Amino acid sequence: MRIPQATLEKAKTLAAAWQEEIGESRESEEKRFHEMMTKMLEDPLNKVFLIELLDQSFRASDTDRVADQLEYIFSKHENSAFFSQIEQLLIWLFRHLGIYLSSLSVPLFINYLRNDISAIVIKGEKSLLGKHIQRRRAEGTRVNINVIGEIVLGEREAEERIQKYIRVLRNPDIDYLSIKISTLFSQITPLAHAWSMEKISTALERIYREAMSNTFIDHKGQKTYKFVNLDMEEYRDLRLTLDAFKHVLAKEEFKTLHAGIVLQAYLPDTLHHVKELVAWAKERIENDGSPIKIRLVKGANQEMELTESSLRGWPCVTYLDKTETDANYKVIMDYLLDKEVAPYVHTGIASHNLFDQALAYLIVKEKGLEEFYTAEMLEGMSEAAYHVLKNEKINVILYAPTATRETFTNAIAYLVRRFDENTAEQNFLRHSFGLRVGSPAWKELLNSYDDALDTLPQLSLRPYRTQNRRDEIRKRVVDLDSYSFENESDTDFILSPNQVWAEKIRLKWKNISKSGGFHACAVVAGREHKEGEKIEIIDKSQYHEKIIMGSYYKASQDDIKTAVKTAKDDIDGWGALDIQQRQEILTVSYTHLRAHETHN
Repeated sequence: MRIPQATLEKAKTLAAAWQEEIGESRESEEKRFHEMMTKMLEDPLNKVFLIELLDQSFRASDTDRVADQLEYIFSKHENSAFFSQIEQLLIWLFRHLGIYLSSLSVPLFINYLRNDISAIVIKGEKSLLGKHIQRRRAEGTRVNINVIGEIVLGEREAEERIQKYIRVLRNPDIDYLSIKISTLFSQITPLAHAWSMEKISTALERIYREAMSNTFIDHKGQKTYKFVNLDMEEYRDLRLTLDAFKHVLAKEEFKTLHAGIVLQAYLPDTLHHVKELVAWAKERIENDGSPIKIRLVKGANQEMELTESSLRGWPCVTYLDKTETDANYKVIMDYLLDKEVAPYVHTGIASHNLFDQALAYLIVKEKGLEEFYTAEMLEGMSEAAYHVLKNEKINVILYAPTATRETFTNAIAYLVRRFDENTAEQNFLRHSFGLRVGSPAWKELLNSYDDALDTLPQLSLRPYRTQNRRDEIRKRVVDLDSYSFENESDTDFILSPNQVWAEKIRLKWKNISKSGGFHACAVVAGREHKEGEKIEIIDKSQYHEKIIMGSYYKASQDDIKTAVKTAKDDIDGWGALDIQQRQEILTVSYTHLRAHETHN
């Protein structure tokens, strides 16, 4: 890392000055939110209660079912001190009266919740959203709209989501939109990478085309295309998102469109992808194209990555130590905020960590890169911090999740994830509620900053998941005294070498008839039985023509009787073997099968 030590130290001083100013300027609404968060953090059961309340209660459309679940959770956490006295009264009324009038009480409950979190999940109705954006625009701030929605399950739903994005881009109040590839196409298949990428690209083209058709007047008074940002989700979508992004923007039609993509610092291989995008962006500009933008985040899907890796026997793709994520964030920041990179790839530093924001600001000022950089924060999480950065004349963009009354239940999943993420032990936001410079919490955050810097020399920047089924797996001699059986992990088909491996197998079986086909028969007592009825095997996947893949002989009743007699006779002496001898045979067989499978 090339950041001078003096700059690293200055960032601490600047962050402290900002925090002092934040503590003095909090408005009453933000203080109320911070008091709620502090109350939740003081008792871990309060966090459990809130997440259960949000995550479990609103899954059903039947109001009676919702009311029943609410009653169950309120009863389960009856002694919780999380709510204010007024809220406790409202809960009492719901439990003793509203539960019997669920068609009235549940909508009122949801409406109360929606109003309570309207600073975090912005109301998406056109007039209400328009007023919010206009207020931010008057402050000189752009709002990055995220229309909350989960992964689409079918192409009809995908088309509805695309139409929703198009309507958003046609809204004159909105000039900045974030989307995800999982909402553009429902049948994403890692094994069909090129096909999936083409389908996603076709949808992305429609959205980019709309962004170019619906211009707006920017702060310089110039007519400008609207900005579309590709959010990043789970690791399995990383390569597809990158490829679709580059594939579409490389087309002549879109070469003048300034668009963005999100990359996550909790992945050790992110710097590699950053360098890939920088090289591509330089070539794009040399061909009269526009620069791109990278929104740098720390990552928000770790629980899902941990779950998937544990289920499938894979290494987790993310750093498991938050200190390493913080260190990598600084490494990537250092690379992007450079005179040789910034004109081609603009950078959004998306973080509520004041140390990171202060460090980025100092680097940008020292290098004169202000026009290529933005500080980015979540809407509603810290209004005071936002205003402190604005006071420094920093170009701030606020990431604003939105939901209408009809789609508000979709916002619940987002809300649960945000609460869980932002209250994690090492998260800056967890400590920011009521934070004072010099307090134990501040010293802990300061130590975290120093720890990240100390981690830099030994930080791994290589991917943790490197499975390659194309590698030869040799048969090995097994030492049973030290051998411990482990299940073979699933094949990770998002990795390029494994896609090539799978494609080779597909082509082999697709064309097996050209090499004589695959022919099978029963083997009993060491002899192949090729008598009786012969059945042809048809490749039903190639439905456009009849292709014979091979054949097999059906076993007869005599073959079955011979097999049973052979087993009883135990001519191989299996029954006489002890456990260790059987274990050795099975273990050696496993290593042979594994090696054979890799070759085929």
